[in-house]
Amino acid sequence: MASGTFALIGSRADARALLAAADADFLNHLSSILTLMAGNMTRPGDFAAPA
Repeated sequence: MASGTFALIGSRADARALLAAADADFLNHLSSILTLMAGNMTRPGDFAAPA
């Protein structure tokens, strides 16, 4: 592998910053999904039994 290849990738700090941003975006997205799901959940007894 040529030594110039690593120059295209950037520093480890740059890679860590990109991963941290991606992790934050993923966690925010996951949090939004879970919040929506929790809002749609029902508890036992919320519905009346059919007569």
